[in-house]
Amino acid sequence: MCRNDLPAVRKFYPGLGLTPAPIAAFAEEFGVRGSEAVAINGDRHLFIGLGLLGIQLTTSILFLMWIYRANSNARQLGAQGMKFSPGWSVGFYFIPILWFWKPYQAMKEIWQASKAPSC
Repeated sequence: MCRNDLPAVRKFYPGLGLTPAPIAAFAEEFGVRGSEAVAINGDRHLFIGLGLLGIQLTTSILFLMWIYRANSNARQLGAQGMKFSPGWSVGFYFIPILWFWKPYQAMKEIWQASKAPSC
């Protein structure tokens, strides 16, 4: 392994307390040069990050669908006097400042309506 490859490894691990020597030794053991190891690691992190983003988006969409359906179902079961429509129960999650308390109020209303729909 070239000592010239170590600055490339240092550049990607600043301030972590990791010295490039163990990383370089690990990469050298598998026949990968330091800069190649950094590139492979970056690709792996990108793949993992995109997978986690997909999981988070899927979970968020399913959660918002559940809120919409819960509000709609509470109305269909006879809940009266609900202030928040199904659309606004979901929409408040996308409005800055209001997203701090309005989703809570909407969910509290859904819970109370589903607990006693005729009240």
